[in-house]
Amino acid sequence: MVEILYAVSAAGAVAVPINYMIEGETLQTLIHNSDAHYLFIEAETLSAFEKVKTHCHNLSVHSI
Repeated sequence: MVEILYAVSAAGAVAVPINYMIEGETLQTLIHNSDAHYLFIEAETLSAFEKVKTHCHNLSVHSI
């Protein structure tokens, strides 16, 4: 997490941490309103994102 926050800052971007307990429509709204283009997601919380990713039109979803 520290490395990601440092890299985001060094790139001139803004990190928007989201509580891991948020799911569903609230998660979708937070992602959409943040105007995020990239997400870093822990494996344990990926299932919550999978449920709303089709509604997050500002994201370009890629798997690594």
